Amino acid sequence: MEKQKAFQENINKKVLIDWVRVLGLPNPKKKKYDQVLEEFAKDILKYPMEKGNPFSWPTYAGEYGNHSAIRVRISYEFWKFFMREGRKVLYEYNREHGTTIIISREKTLSLQEQDRLGLYLRKKIKQEYAKCKKNPPDITMSKGALRIGSMEPMKPLVAAIRLDVDMSDWNGSKLEDMLTEKKQSAMEKGELAFGTLKLPGIELSKKLSQVDVPSTSCEAATRKRSNEDDEGKRPVKQLKK
Repeated sequence: MEKQKAFQENINKKVLIDWVRVLGLPNPKKKKYDQVLEEFAKDILKYPMEKGNPFSWPTYAGEYGNHSAIRVRISYEFWKFFMREGRKVLYEYNREHGTTIIISREKTLSLQEQDRLGLYLRKKIKQEYAKCKKNPPDITMSKGALRIGSMEPMKPLVAAIRLDVDMSDWNGSKLEDMLTEKKQSAMEKGELAFGTLKLPGIELSKKLSQVDVPSTSCEAATRKRSNEDDEGKRPVKQLKK
């Protein structure tokens, strides 16, 4: 069974080589994918259309920021063009127009999302410490892992779950969509769970007190520590006999 699964995964990887996702491509007039992709290739990337249609079989692939993501098959000629000069053209276009259009090969998308998530978490943690007028620990992203202070490096997805971060302003993939089979299994077994890690002085979770909601994450963290201290000081209630 394992050999069959590994064989199928290998086949899937080979299939994915011809497929990409086009992310962040504006389509305010709701044009058909074929048309908007043709205009993208010709007008933005300056792809020589005499080499043939670069895109085929476009389908909806979720949301990325405020735009629909498009999963599409690409021609070999287009990929050679894109790697040689098209990505430079796209970089300049994004810089000049303030857009974030990305062409991502399917098999590397999850890694890119992990990197984006890591940078998002680093920024969010620093912002929360700034709100509390506290100095943040050193936070670095290296080789796909997020290191916070003296903690062991973690995959950004693991950090987001363990810290139970409020992701309401995250514009990338949903956390559940980024889970690998291994991580899903770890969550089912309770080995990976929300809220099992806290950072001193700040509160990253959206789940604050239901009774008396503090106005800031700083107050939430302070009140939480105070409540925990009070719990330790309270006498244990005795059951009535």
